[in-house]
Amino acid sequence: MHRLQSTWLVAATLLVAIPGSGHAASPISDNVKVQIQALQDEKAKRTPVQKKISSHLLNAYKLRHGQTVAPGVPVFRTGVKLDGAGMTLVD
Repeated sequence: MHRLQSTWLVAATLLVAIPGSGHAASPISDNVKVQIQALQDEKAKRTPVQKKISSHLLNAYKLRHGQTVAPGVPVFRTGVKLDGAGMTLVD
């Protein structure tokens, strides 16, 4: 009996937690679509060596040197934490 109750509890929790279950998704703006396409285009143009480097590091490098991550993408957060010298730990 306990096992059946646990199964129902898990099922009920999943139904409540599933995104979009009863909520309408808001449409993506045209500006966001253009920015996503620009990021995909930039990624497709990378050299074989650049493709082996984390996108986060490549984008942090670009931003540190005053470049945009991709045309039409004015703001971008990389999540890379730089020290005072502009360095980060890579493992």
